[in-house]
Amino acid sequence: MVMPSYNQRFSPQQAMQIAVQRVPGQIIHYGMDMENGTLVYEIFILTS
Repeated sequence: MVMPSYNQRFSPQQAMQIAVQRVPGQIIHYGMDMENGTLVYEIFILTS
């Protein structure tokens, strides 16, 4: 059985690509942070 990898790391470019695939629009801001030892990307998308 293959378990999902919750510790997988994405580059900022990969995170932005995934975000606009899920929410079409224009990225206006992105940032990275560590929350409880987990890398978190914050991406703001302007939609029409």
